[in-house]
Amino acid sequence: MGWWKLNCDGSMKSSDNLATAGALIRDYNGNWLSSLAVNLGRCFVLHAELWALLEGVTDPPRNAISLVMAIKSLLQSDWVVHVSHIWLEGNFVVDCLTTLAGSLPFGLHEFQQPPTSLLPWLSHDKFGVGYSRTVKM
Repeated sequence: MGWWKLNCDGSMKSSDNLATAGALIRDYNGNWLSSLAVNLGRCFVLHAELWALLEGVTDPPRNAISLVMAIKSLLQSDWVVHVSHIWLEGNFVVDCLTTLAGSLPFGLHEFQQPPTSLLPWLSHDKFGVGYSRTVKM
């Protein structure tokens, strides 16, 4: 039996405070299984990040405190869960989903097939293509 990997991301534009989120589920071979993008409207960026995480595994509640409690409950379930932070350079697919959400109507959008704009990033990610991070000193 294999495992699934959930990558998620949330963001907020500082110009208009509109938040978006995206999530992607892949199998143990790195193959796309499901993805979603959600245009959240106005909320805090942390809310968007938490929403993306929870939306990837369940139907989330609507406020930040409930989101945290629901995630905590899921982590205590009878399954193996590994949570880790991934920098943008290793999460381009979900970053693209999050950006795509900003061009979609308000609400949740689930994809039965990967959006065409994700295909190159899915391939890069599956085969471990690396990207460097530029940091201003």
